Amino acid sequence: MDASQLILHLRNITGDHQAIRFSDYQLMGFLNDAISMVYDSFIGNANPLAKKLTTLRISNGKASLPDDFHSVSLVDDMIPWAESTSPDSGYYKIIGSDFYCGEAEAVMEYFYLPALITASDDSVDIPRSLFNTVVNVAKLIMIGDRMGADNVIYKAMASMASRGVTFIPDRKAFA
Repeated sequence: MDASQLILHLRNITGDHQAIRFSDYQLMGFLNDAISMVYDSFIGNANPLAKKLTTLRISNGKASLPDDFHSVSLVDDMIPWAESTSPDSGYYKIIGSDFYCGEAEAVMEYFYLPALITASDDSVDIPRSLFNTVVNVAKLIMIGDRMGADNVIYKAMASMASRGVTFIPDRKAFA
């Protein structure tokens, strides 16, 4: 999907059809904030919608992590290494944006953050199932309702958890 679809929907639900109150760039900022909030929450709860799979080709014991990398979920047949940047076979280590291991390649499942929207024709790397969630969170951010935005995200995760998509911890707005 491209950013223009999200922008148009956000304009529709806020009643700013003629772009009088907000420019496209302002809306892109709200959408970027919403996407970051949604994905941060999904990553924190190990939601599979925030995961990708890649094969890293190791050269001289090192490979670069993907640009959208947030954190490791799983590296096939390897465990984390706590020592130097030259892990033994079967181990890996991540430092900054580099992946170190003693193998020729590594299959890694990782959590990712979608790229920021910088233009209305940018492709947005979110599934269609999150379209309304992202737009509604962006709208709530626009009006300064952070608690409402958190609740929309929580309801989306709880809905998925009820279908076995992920685990959602019990939480209350105020402890």
